[in-house]
Amino acid sequence: MAPSKKHPTNPNAPLYGKMPDLNLPSNLFGANQSTTLFESKCLGIKKNITYAKKVFEKVKVNGKGKVLFKSKKEFLRHLDDALFHYELFRPCVMPGESGELKDQRKYFKQLQKAVSNLNVVLGNMHENHSKWLAHAGFVLPQHHTGEGLDNDFIKQSRSLEAATKKAQENLKGKNSGINSELYLLIEQLADMYQTCTGRKPSVTIGQHKGVIKDSYKQDIKGSFFDLVEAIIHIADISNKKQITDNSIVNGIKLAQKS
Repeated sequence: MAPSKKHPTNPNAPLYGKMPDLNLPSNLFGANQSTTLFESKCLGIKKNITYAKKVFEKVKVNGKGKVLFKSKKEFLRHLDDALFHYELFRPCVMPGESGELKDQRKYFKQLQKAVSNLNVVLGNMHENHSKWLAHAGFVLPQHHTGEGLDNDFIKQSRSLEAATKKAQENLKGKNSGINSELYLLIEQLADMYQTCTGRKPSVTIGQHKGVIKDSYKQDIKGSFFDLVEAIIHIADISNKKQITDNSIVNGIKLAQKS
């Protein structure tokens, strides 16, 4: 997935950026009726694949007749990638699984401070210190460099410090809003849409007169809106019944800013 260019500005916006390569096995989720063709849990279910193929027929061209997705195979491959990343990120925005976001921010702040202090101590380490550690049962594989001692443990500790800073940045300003999962899904689908079409998703909102005199109904148009609305039915979202058209529109607006 292509990483977002900017940090989401909305307090309910989900995490952003490309997931690191975790070398995850294809059978990570062990879904029922699984197929080796797809990585996501959602498309690991055959009936969802059939449904996704019908969605393709609905969104393959926009209202102006322009082709958005070149083939069904390409659509399914990119959709699977979007859903797979959604499933990986989802625990991060679900308070019930990872604790409240305020607690996550507190944890990573504490972790970053602890690792930072550790790296200061490791930076002052000398060969004699390592020998004492070895005698105490902790061998630190190392070699001499022009700038002193270097080893994998120190490198990993520095990498951990950098990762905790990145995690803090991702969590900054976020609240555990009821639409966090929806916004995360839309963000991943927006990346998919931009990868396939070369442009960011959009939505057109108009009004037309209703049946009741002087009343108006909202008319929402757009192939991306149709895509999101369709995929919500098969995606794993805990508050699915509470999602409204306005919720989807707000999520699309967030994706346009990222």
